[in-house]
Amino acid sequence: MRQLLTLDAGSANIIRVLNFVQGNRLLIMNTQNRETLEKIAELMAHLPSDGLLKSDLTSDQIAEWEKCRKVQLLLAQQWRGRYVSNTPGYPIEEAGDRGEITKRQVKLYLLMVSELWERWQLVQVVEPSFKKWFELVHAEVVAPDFQAPVSDQLSLEPLWRMFRGEYPFKSDFDFFAQLIKEEVDDVF
Repeated sequence: MRQLLTLDAGSANIIRVLNFVQGNRLLIMNTQNRETLEKIAELMAHLPSDGLLKSDLTSDQIAEWEKCRKVQLLLAQQWRGRYVSNTPGYPIEEAGDRGEITKRQVKLYLLMVSELWERWQLVQVVEPSFKKWFELVHAEVVAPDFQAPVSDQLSLEPLWRMFRGEYPFKSDFDFFAQLIKEEVDDVF
């Protein structure tokens, strides 16, 4: 059995080179990913949007906005600890231990962070295809001979207008940011 695990010098060198290349590639990817993941945490920490406070809100609505912002800050801290810095820390659990949130909220908030992570993974896969699809539809809609079916002209006009414009996202991050901004701001 021991002989099966022994490598000759040439094979061992090839494995070292592959590990070195893979390690450097992962380091570069991790640095870029960390920057994007930090941007996501920063975005989360600034939701709901400050612009919502400019509307005529009651004192109860302002209190609800502040409560929602506090939750978003907690989610952002958990996101940073889990996905950006990989440092042990349990801000959500610690808030539960201090009695700031209930045990049920601890579970919910942990699930929310995990769900956001899974959604981020999905967006990274889906966004390039969505962009290609948008560009194909855009090419058809801006064609001089394009005529929407009569039955669709009224009901789908806002959709047709959207496709006449440019693709609204510069990156998968922009796509994801728009999703979570709309989700948090609309719920508020």
